[in-house]
Amino acid sequence: MKPTGGLLHFTDMPTRNLLFKKTAIISAITLAISSTICLLTYYLVANLLPPEQLLIFQQRLVLMVTIISCLAGTVFASYHYYCTTKLHATTAAQTCDNTSDDAALESPIQILVVDDNPANRLVITNFLSNEGIATVQASSGEEAIRLFQENEFNMVFMDIEMSDTDGLEATQVIRSIEKAFNKSRTPIIGVSAHSEKEKMYQSLLAGFDGYMVKPVKDTDLHDSLKRWCDFDSSIKGSATEEDTIIEPLDIAEPLTVNDDTIAKVIDIEQSLSYSHNNRGLAKDMLELLIKMIRQEKSNLIKHYREQDWEALSLLTHKLHGGSCYCGVPKLQQSCETADKLLQKQQYTDIDQPMKKLIQSMEELLDWDEQYDIDIIFDV
Repeated sequence: MKPTGGLLHFTDMPTRNLLFKKTAIISAITLAISSTICLLTYYLVANLLPPEQLLIFQQRLVLMVTIISCLAGTVFASYHYYCTTKLHATTAAQTCDNTSDDAALESPIQILVVDDNPANRLVITNFLSNEGIATVQASSGEEAIRLFQENEFNMVFMDIEMSDTDGLEATQVIRSIEKAFNKSRTPIIGVSAHSEKEKMYQSLLAGFDGYMVKPVKDTDLHDSLKRWCDFDSSIKGSATEEDTIIEPLDIAEPLTVNDDTIAKVIDIEQSLSYSHNNRGLAKDMLELLIKMIRQEKSNLIKHYREQDWEALSLLTHKLHGGSCYCGVPKLQQSCETADKLLQKQQYTDIDQPMKKLIQSMEELLDWDEQYDIDIIFDV
């Protein structure tokens, strides 16, 4: 379904209840203030008027207080209505900008993709877009909750570990919203870099309907679409190595490096296999990963030195998820090893894996300095 916008947002139950509550509060405050002023006025003039005129004065004061309170509530409701509809119209326009493409907006199926890593969102939305399915992206659990309240989705792909409101919390809030407003249950599929059964059970208990392990395969997405949306995509059966055709790379100039370790940092064929030989997509995902590493490397080292295990665990898991789709096997393995130890709180064993992870990050950054990604991916 398409995102609803404009006045339709204002008529949903949560917004309407919030407006009534705020209007009642404003009216009550106005009533209290105006009543106080009128009482003071009454006591000031009580000794100045004869009894017959004093009764008329009292009646007019009560009428004036009532009119002022009603006007205040009406003015506030009108102003709130204007601001709310304007805000939601803007939000709806931004939501449409986040959709995969204009053609997909005509799809009867709309799916919310939630992940704090843009590369991970890119993989899933690219697959869904190729199937003609409309997607809306959220970069956090809080944004996912807001978008869920404002739109109707056929399914949600939700990253489980996120830095602010994680997928477990967001899903529990969404389930409470469905229950409170008697909405039908929306299938929510958890996505995680963890393959442990314990994580899967936790997500199912939290309200998820399914669980996928990164890197997400097309067959996993196909199975979810078939089961929950009755959508038969063009991807069928189990994926095999023969399913993905990797064309030989046409590099304009041979790039050489002296350090064999740096030359083996990137597995180009693996990177292309994750993007179904879409060179532009493979390049974009790798660039997003490199950008994230440049931004987060100093934070990772800082958390490690300060032994801020919670922050270190969140950041390591984020890097692990981002490395799953980019053809960086050494970095992915380093992230996975450190991630598992941090999840199990085995902090006494973390030193060597963290050193390997930081080394792998530095090797990828060095690789980026020496290689031209546009030439590598021929885009």
